[in-house]
Amino acid sequence: MYDLSDHFRPATAHPFEKSLQYSEIPPCAALKPYIRCFWGTFLPVSSPQPQKSGLVIPDGCMDIIFRADLSKGNVSAYFCGLDENGWEGGSSVERNGLSMTFSVRFYLWSAVSFAEDALLNSVNTAFPAERLFQGFVREMSDYLLHGLTLRQNAEFAEKLLLKRILRQPDENLMNALEHIISRNGRVSSADLSMYTGCTAKRLQRLFCGSIGASPKSVMSVIRYQLLWQEMLTSPQFSVLDAVEKYGYYDQPHLLHDFKRRHLMTPQEALALALSF
Repeated sequence: MYDLSDHFRPATAHPFEKSLQYSEIPPCAALKPYIRCFWGTFLPVSSPQPQKSGLVIPDGCMDIIFRADLSKGNVSAYFCGLDENGWEGGSSVERNGLSMTFSVRFYLWSAVSFAEDALLNSVNTAFPAERLFQGFVREMSDYLLHGLTLRQNAEFAEKLLLKRILRQPDENLMNALEHIISRNGRVSSADLSMYTGCTAKRLQRLFCGSIGASPKSVMSVIRYQLLWQEMLTSPQFSVLDAVEKYGYYDQPHLLHDFKRRHLMTPQEALALALSF
């Protein structure tokens, strides 16, 4: 499989966060083209644990999120599709007793490789993960009840996932995404059709079945993510330069689009990211 992960490194609103409540572990080399990271609580935690409000932004990924109530022996799992806009998660309190969270974060092109059906209509939604990942969810849920560490859970998940690569991403899809990323999201529908040799209708079906969203929507999420990644990594970042680089009409257009995705200005977003 062509590895786009070297060219597209999705970032959350809190990319530097690391604590007992939230830690990340990178995947093994064989899963690197598919998995952005495994994340969750580093160890089982005692409840009640007040949870901070969390900003969720379009990170160009999809997640299977497991919540394990170790005291009661219950595990729930939800699949979260591609987000197009940001939203603020409310504060909550975990149930009494020991609990833990474990999650698999897929790149936007790779969740379909492990799913038992297409990802149609999965954009901006969350639903029981058993609907698309029944076998993986069953075995992973049983293992999580052992109450082990994030690293142990990740190693077990890797073994399961390596046996469950049901299909490789479509070659036309990967070519289209590579072109979109290399052009910083500045691609027209006609250009994408010419580059891939696929009609607009075929690309629409391909993107909706594999990612759950239209090519236009995916392009806009990628553009925003590349912009956010540059803000995080470039000390010389300039909004004025970014307007031209990412194909915005003008500075107000860039700022409006960023705020729609991130719910705050670039300056506020960077301050929040660096506060962790």
